[in-house]
Amino acid sequence: MRRLLLLTIALLTLCQVSQACRVSLRIMSQTPIQGIEEARKLMFDHYGMMWVGTDQGFRSYDGYSFKTYRNHAYTPGILPNNYVRSITEDQHDGLWIGTRDGLAHYNRKLGLFKTYHLRGDNAKLINALYTDAAGIVWAGTNAGVSRYDEKKDDFTDIRLPAGVISFAEDTHGNIYIGTWEGGLLRLNKKSGKMVSYPRLSERNTVQTMLMDSRGRLWIGTWEHGIVRLDHPENEAAPGMHKMNEGRTDFRTFHRLVEDSVSHAVWGCCIEGLTRVDLDNDADVENYPILTFCYDMVTDGMGNLWALTRNNGIVHLSTKPSPFRFYNLDPAGLELPVNRIQRVFTTDGKRFWLGLQPYGLALYNRETNQVVYNNRIPGMELQNGQHGVYVQTFSDMIERPDGAVWMASSRGVLIWKEGEPARLLVRGNVPFFSDSEVNAFHALPNGAVLVGLNNGIGIAFSESKGRMLKLNEGGRDFSDCHVLSVHEDHQHRLWVATEGQGIIRISGKLSDARTFVYHQYAPVAGNYPVDEATAVYEDANHRVWAISNSGGFFLLNDETDQFEPVNHRYYIGMGGLYSIQGDLNGRIWLSTDKGLVRFTPSDKEGATTYYNMEDGIEAISFSSNGAFRYGKELFYGSAKGFFSFDAAEVERWQQGAAPSLVVTELLVDDQPYRWYDSLWQNRVSDEQPFYSRKISIPSDARKFSIEFALLAYQNQEQCRYAYYLEGYDRDWHHTDAQSRVATYQNLPPGTYHLQLRAADSYGRLVEMPYSIEICVLPPWYRTWWAYLVYVILLAAAAYGAKEWYKARVNRKARLQQRVNELLHYREMMVMKQFEGARKVLEVEEQQHSSPDELFLQKAIDCVKQHIDDADYDREQFASDMCVSSSTLYNKLRALTGENVTAFINNIRLKEACTILRQKPNIKMTELSMSVGFNTPKYFAKCFKKEFGVLPSEYLDNLDR
Repeated sequence: MRRLLLLTIALLTLCQVSQACRVSLRIMSQTPIQGIEEARKLMFDHYGMMWVGTDQGFRSYDGYSFKTYRNHAYTPGILPNNYVRSITEDQHDGLWIGTRDGLAHYNRKLGLFKTYHLRGDNAKLINALYTDAAGIVWAGTNAGVSRYDEKKDDFTDIRLPAGVISFAEDTHGNIYIGTWEGGLLRLNKKSGKMVSYPRLSERNTVQTMLMDSRGRLWIGTWEHGIVRLDHPENEAAPGMHKMNEGRTDFRTFHRLVEDSVSHAVWGCCIEGLTRVDLDNDADVENYPILTFCYDMVTDGMGNLWALTRNNGIVHLSTKPSPFRFYNLDPAGLELPVNRIQRVFTTDGKRFWLGLQPYGLALYNRETNQVVYNNRIPGMELQNGQHGVYVQTFSDMIERPDGAVWMASSRGVLIWKEGEPARLLVRGNVPFFSDSEVNAFHALPNGAVLVGLNNGIGIAFSESKGRMLKLNEGGRDFSDCHVLSVHEDHQHRLWVATEGQGIIRISGKLSDARTFVYHQYAPVAGNYPVDEATAVYEDANHRVWAISNSGGFFLLNDETDQFEPVNHRYYIGMGGLYSIQGDLNGRIWLSTDKGLVRFTPSDKEGATTYYNMEDGIEAISFSSNGAFRYGKELFYGSAKGFFSFDAAEVERWQQGAAPSLVVTELLVDDQPYRWYDSLWQNRVSDEQPFYSRKISIPSDARKFSIEFALLAYQNQEQCRYAYYLEGYDRDWHHTDAQSRVATYQNLPPGTYHLQLRAADSYGRLVEMPYSIEICVLPPWYRTWWAYLVYVILLAAAAYGAKEWYKARVNRKARLQQRVNELLHYREMMVMKQFEGARKVLEVEEQQHSSPDELFLQKAIDCVKQHIDDADYDREQFASDMCVSSSTLYNKLRALTGENVTAFINNIRLKEACTILRQKPNIKMTELSMSVGFNTPKYFAKCFKKEFGVLPSEYLDNLDR
């Protein structure tokens, strides 16, 4: 807001000054330099980055924010002194900074500073720095000239009796040296010969120099104006011309620049700016603006940047604006004008202007004369409660008989040359009721469609007509507040309304009885809002709509729906007031931020922004306030209206595209420069501005890369996009307020970041390279960690294999022993039972491992209680001197059986032994002797274990 206020005040002052000058200056923007520091030096590097030298260090400026370099607690000793007097750029992207106490070199790629102290007490103050065409850096001090030797990394001194304060160079490589009260000198670099020139002025001080495009040397003196040497190679007869000599102001110049657009040399001084024509040194104009101007630079294409004490950095333009503004003389106007509501012309000479809040004006462009309200010829009788000065006019149309119909808040005002104007008062004619008239549209049969606050009427003449009944599918929307009407190439009418969305009227326009109505509104599900300011069909027959809420819509022919396209075409959601097309098929939108030129295309439309920096004196538009006549577009504004030729605007804006650069790298929201050098070297070998490869540490949660388009004009209207190859599916689009690509928790890997931008004129700029971003994995996910994992896994697998193999072998051996001890079924079928028993006893005696001893003890315990049917798990565990769970786990591991199954197996094996010894024993006695309560349960268990009943077992023994 403060910047806008400063710009407005400066524009008003500059307009007053420029009116008296042959060449007009336009202030494009003002950038205050924050703080109390005083800025003395301004420079652009070859990338287009702006650098400012102050008494508190030096700063870089990318068009959005400053970055400061100076001595303080966190960066001590980077400069020999914070008071910067001079800056130059060498051919290796290095910056040389001259201070009050020495010289510093800033290696921009590595972010390193090195201080040089020139020899001699008078060499501390670096008055001037200059890089010649061969890349040699020259320093001017109070002791003379110092020349940098790159091989020795040191300076060679040339002692002079006067302090050196400026440099210049001709096409032959000669160096011109300007001194304080020591005149002008010329040095031949090859021979080392130095010559002096005749005295230039009384003080003989060469404050600044400029070698123009014709080889002439311009000299800004101290207190004696400007001197031009037409033949600077001839020191005896240089052809001297003097400008502004003898004045008490505009006589001490700090900087001279050449501007090809204004065909002049411009100088800055304490009193303001001075222009001298390149061909006529008598054509000198002094501009008493921008006082205390210390430095100035130019891009050679009509743009000047002045460094001032009171106004900061001021961007000026010498290019005449393509927007022609017509100011209205308010003399004779009853009420003050807020803005121009409507512009209309039938011949391009006389313009009807509907005023806000009330009134009408007729402006003659040829004579620059304007008359208001009843002073307009023919309007003399339009006074009283229906007077012209109490009406608001929102639309105008010319009729075949030459009459002009004007849509008014009181009805329809009809004006015709040579006749008294007449007012069709609302409520007195059949084609509109007691309502305000807002819009007109001429029909092929001579009738006029009249848009009202409460419906649509059709006028066949001034006295005949009717209101239209609008309905579709049982919905009646006749009571609609009409704002505008547009006809497409199919002769369909598109009515923009407030409250009823958009209404399409098709049929024969010459016969209202054939009209068919179709509504686009939320209730119909084909338009998201219920209001529209205007509808427009472009040259490609696509239908667009704008709404008061800032919506920009495109009709989808396949779905018959209006879809919002603000984000697709980067049109802001602020106020959209009008939509109009030019002869080249482009669309112009008036917005609360200025004019937008939109070039429709199938996928991505190019948008261009124009505002006060481009010469639009005031951004104050009205709804449907655009009008086209021939190749010109007209817009109402505050205190007047302006026009432009769209083709001329396109030619005017041509120029070199700005550079797209990286301005900052942030890791976990901390700028790169805040980290120590060790951390910085791990992340990137070069500063973010130059980085082609960035390594993100594994412990970083997120990183951000900030970028900027070095446009320095309409920067807020620049648009940006970024795409991280390997992660993003599509480009991310953002605006000037969010020029940062931020990513969080990216998976480890290698990605490539691509950047592109478009300036306010729609010129697309792509970063010429992609930035390789390596997200490092944590230590446990690095290649060497995985190698360790593989080795450990292999060792673990081998160990597990050996352990499992040993366990299987041991278990197999134990199982084999258990089977031999307990599994008597196979031995039952053997004829020699006694031999088997002896073998078993022998084998049992050979078992000596702890598990085998435990198993043998378990068998003995069961046999000792073989006839005890109540011998259970708890008593068994007690006899074994272990807990019941331990007994269970142990038997399970050794035999694969639980406690009960183990006891039953012993009982049944003993039963087999008894049957062999006593074949005639009764089943009841047998079952009781081995601990079974009933013969039936015993027989069931016996068969389950051996597959045969006890009786069948005896039969097998007999055989």
